Amino acid sequence: MGDTINTTQSLFSIAEGDGPFPRVFGLSGEAKDRAVKHAWDLYNSGVPLFSLAQLKDVDDQIASHPESVTITGINGVQYVYGTITPANKDDDKPSHVYAIFNSIQRLTNSGEPYVSPQMLYCPISILATPFRDKAGVEVEDIRAVFTKHWQAWESSETCRLLEATLASATLPKSITKIVCFALGPLARLDWGPHRTHTQHAAALTLVRILKNRTGHDVQCYSQEPLYTDACRQILNDNGITVLDGVKGFIELDSSSLVFAVRAGVPVKQITADVARPAVMIWATVTSPEEESTVWKEEPYGTEGATTWVSPYVSDPDSPRVRNMIETEYTHHPFPKDSKHFGDLGIYVRNQ
Repeated sequence: MGDTINTTQSLFSIAEGDGPFPRVFGLSGEAKDRAVKHAWDLYNSGVPLFSLAQLKDVDDQIASHPESVTITGINGVQYVYGTITPANKDDDKPSHVYAIFNSIQRLTNSGEPYVSPQMLYCPISILATPFRDKAGVEVEDIRAVFTKHWQAWESSETCRLLEATLASATLPKSITKIVCFALGPLARLDWGPHRTHTQHAAALTLVRILKNRTGHDVQCYSQEPLYTDACRQILNDNGITVLDGVKGFIELDSSSLVFAVRAGVPVKQITADVARPAVMIWATVTSPEEESTVWKEEPYGTEGATTWVSPYVSDPDSPRVRNMIETEYTHHPFPKDSKHFGDLGIYVRNQ
């Protein structure tokens, strides 16, 4: 078993290791540059950022409501994340614990002058927040809005073109499920429901198309951390099963269609490491030259405070993603609809 580092220890503590530099909390300058190179060397040597075994282990740990969760970094070191927030320490209700997924760019390209080893090597971070009951808009109000946008979607030109595109594609008949990621909560009507509701409606259209094409039932799953109980009820009533935590990624296999619209998690990079789905519908994969890499320092809060904003906020590509797409999949354009979907591509696994 590798070394273990508790992420709550002092920012300036040092744990000597076998790597190219001491594992210190708060690397900067040349030490940070060496650490970044080391992380890229590990990645380029084929070390996976994610694996199904790792995802299942994280899921099992979170489900047991522990006081800490241990994640093994790509350097073999185990990092321990506390899961008890001060607000919940003396409360009967547990903290809300969830996983944060870090792309290779997020690990190796930090705009901040200091970086900790877990920020460099740990593709999964654990965040614990105080438990809060989910209350919001009434279910029937949400259902009415969803029905309205679903009907508008089904009669739209984009929907018609999507059906035509898929009709012309050679889809694997082995597809048995659709796994959606980060489509947004239906209950947040103040977020512009036309987008999230239309995306969920499109998922249901995909179910219908695939059932007609394959002649068998197609399950539909959706993973979105912001779903409320009302969202769950409406989605369940319409045949979409909500998956919590990391369970959506655990479902990925060769019989899956992945549907993600500018997700705030690296769906592409996780998929490239753990599965070869039959079809992926996600943001169009771009060349390295088209990738934005510049962090921006922007005002935050008051009294002159600033924060660093990452260019990798939504599902970035990577060398592995590009290689997978170029060698194993055929690209079909998704109908242009910037209001609801942005620039998506349909990627069908070669037979």
